[in-house]
Amino acid sequence: MLKLKLLVAYILMQSSVFAWSQPTKQAQTSPPAAASGQSGLASNASGAQSELNAPPMLEMDGGTSSNVTGLACTVFISNFDWLSLSFVLSTYSTYKVEPSCKEDYYYGLTMASITAQSRVVSGSTKTFRGGVHAYTMDVNLSPVSNPFFLIGNLRFSKVGEVKIGLISAFKKKTYDIANVVNVTYSPSKLESKIHYIWNIGTLIHRLVAPNGDTYIMYAYTNEVSAEIKRETLIDLGGQLRLPEGWRYENTLLHKTITVRPTALNDYGVDVLFDELNNFYIKYQK
Repeated sequence: MLKLKLLVAYILMQSSVFAWSQPTKQAQTSPPAAASGQSGLASNASGAQSELNAPPMLEMDGGTSSNVTGLACTVFISNFDWLSLSFVLSTYSTYKVEPSCKEDYYYGLTMASITAQSRVVSGSTKTFRGGVHAYTMDVNLSPVSNPFFLIGNLRFSKVGEVKIGLISAFKKKTYDIANVVNVTYSPSKLESKIHYIWNIGTLIHRLVAPNGDTYIMYAYTNEVSAEIKRETLIDLGGQLRLPEGWRYENTLLHKTITVRPTALNDYGVDVLFDELNNFYIKYQK
């Protein structure tokens, strides 16, 4: 019986890894639909330029900064880690390696080009857009110590990864990457040395799960809903199709909130996103 179970697991693993490692037809993400007289999150975004081939990766300084202005563009790259028998979804961001991501230029890059240039670094054929986001925290001290590489004219550096064990993947039906990136309100463990701070008196926006777990919004976008701006986040709850028992809340902080996973928990923290592609991270009230 044990041999039979191992054989079945091996066959399923092979088919899953094959699905994650093969190129798929991806939906082309369009630029955020801009409201009249607006150009999305970035009001000074430049037009699309010609794409360049990605050069070898360069080392960069891993210093810290409290600056949270500007926009961050993201791409996700998937691989299978045979050592840990886990699916790995790596996050690459322009955070800190670009003053502010040029929104129009980012959406002007074709997925074929993004995949080809990221493959030089990762070897993966599974690459897709994460979007263009603005941060909500008051202070962002997250370090960026990994090398960066170019996709077009934009520099990206790895900022974290999500690992899903083989058994867990089958239980959650996430053996195809589309299941990972399309399932909303479903926490995933992100391994990243993030360091976010929200100060006393800050208006925060959060999701509360039925079991009481609380997730603070740390990045928002208007790529799905052009009406979303920082000042309209207070009304976002009316746009969300929240699962049964979930709540969207706005609250003024009476104490400082710091989200900073440590080596004690392998720099792991739960994150999730809503159907409008806004990002949230778990914290303790």
